[in-house]
Amino acid sequence: MKFRRSLRWLLAGSVAATFGTAYAGPEECLTLRDNVAVAGCADKFAPGTPATAAQTARRPTRPEPHPEPHPVQVVEQSLLFPVPTAVSRTVAPKPESPAVIAERDRSELVRRGELGAVGLAGLGLVFGLWRWRASTVKKCSYCGTRVAPGVAVCKRCFRAV
Repeated sequence: MKFRRSLRWLLAGSVAATFGTAYAGPEECLTLRDNVAVAGCADKFAPGTPATAAQTARRPTRPEPHPEPHPVQVVEQSLLFPVPTAVSRTVAPKPESPAVIAERDRSELVRRGELGAVGLAGLGLVFGLWRWRASTVKKCSYCGTRVAPGVAVCKRCFRAV
């Protein structure tokens, strides 16, 4: 009879541990009677709180670096409207004149045109080198086989080039 009872307790304990009923979580902190006790209980379950004193001793003394925000958070932040304040209402940014905007656009177009000209010149140089190389390769006048420069005899028909 004792064996069956201990087996039942063991089974009940494993089921309770599986479903989390044996774990005293932060929900039970709210059942305490005063705010100090609730705060002390909640501190035990706070994220990043070490569970043992050994972990407390190993905690680094310098603060952890702030993680970079995710791209989704940056986009969501940019969608938020700024709250108007007294300072922002009084100091309005001066809009740029059309002449400044036109000058900036003109300089951007000139820079892109220069880069395009350099790229076109580079392509012309590559094409010219390729054609020059192709002209240095000879062909046999009898069989049409390509012959390396400096060779006097065709390796296919054995005739003088």
